[in-house]
Amino acid sequence: MEVTRTRAVELEVPAEARYLRLARLVASGIGTDAGFDIGALEDLRVGVDEAASVLLATATGATYLRLRFRIEDDGVGIEGETDGAVGATPPWLDMSNAILSGVTDEFAFDLDGTCRFRLVRGKQEGR
Repeated sequence: MEVTRTRAVELEVPAEARYLRLARLVASGIGTDAGFDIGALEDLRVGVDEAASVLLATATGATYLRLRFRIEDDGVGIEGETDGAVGATPPWLDMSNAILSGVTDEFAFDLDGTCRFRLVRGKQEGR
């Protein structure tokens, strides 16, 4: 099946950890549409869960978590943001960075005045 780039799929949920399961479900659906194998799908789910968890732990007074999923040339890109002010970063940020390094091809947090992230996961499991 030939996969073409799609418009962004956006998901906005309340800024509560219990709604992260919806982010994982959308990531799985987009990854399936992009032709990911089971290992890459699991990496994508773990990646969005970990990155969004960092945002929720960092943002103070956030009311929403907004995620944008997009099929890119050879993978999936995900951007996330909240409306909360930047508070203290979680003490487990180094662990999250290590996890994200293992399950994504690239990721970045913007926690300097805003609460945002971007990650990219390619289709290939063996990256």
